[in-house]
Amino acid sequence: PLAEVRRRVEQKVRQQKKADAAGALLGRIREQVLGGTNLNEAARSADLEVVVTEPFSRSDYVPEVGRGNRFVGEAFRLQRGALSEVITTNLGAYLMRLADKQEVDESLFLAERLAVEQTLLQQRQAEALQLWLVNMYESADIVDNRHLFDYRF
Repeated sequence: PLAEVRRRVEQKVRQQKKADAAGALLGRIREQVLGGTNLNEAARSADLEVVVTEPFSRSDYVPEVGRGNRFVGEAFRLQRGALSEVITTNLGAYLMRLADKQEVDESLFLAERLAVEQTLLQQRQAEALQLWLVNMYESADIVDNRHLFDYRF
């Protein structure tokens, strides 16, 4: 119905306008930080809060931000200590300074690799055996001759 569509469009436009306004404010804060102001002080002067996230991976849900959006992608592109551009998403606008980044531990990956390969190989073998058994059962010409045997002892 038109009323439902109108309500959804109005809500989406309001949400986008709020994100754009927040993005403009964060753009000014970014300029202050690039000029030498501390991020916490610049945010406090605009009555905003600096939130520190827990460590997260590319597929994790980040509280207050979401999962798999531009925020997460930007976090993985930044270098330690770098300040991001203003990131605008469906949920809002963000400015981030990357505090820490854990690099991939190649030695751990290599140690786990053999175990993962073995598990995948076993799964593939089990699937192949199951497929073979299904094909054999479906293509077999089975004749039931149980009636020929006397089961009374």
